[in-house]
Amino acid sequence: MEREDPLAEILKVQDMLLAEGRLVWGALVQANNDLFGRGWVDLPAAVIYSPDTAVFDDSPDLLLDIA
Repeated sequence: MEREDPLAEILKVQDMLLAEGRLVWGALVQANNDLFGRGWVDLPAAVIYSPDTAVFDDSPDLLLDIA
């Protein structure tokens, strides 16, 4: 039985997401420090985002306060 891996699914369709996805505001909450260096290893991170352009287009820094 194959184990479901949501991250692997995103990686499989990343080209389609870049071409057809929707741009939204987001903020990094926390991340493994090794993500900020070069490499090919998948590591954890947490982000928050909002598609609410009415609120965050003028004040995207509000997401940093929430983060």
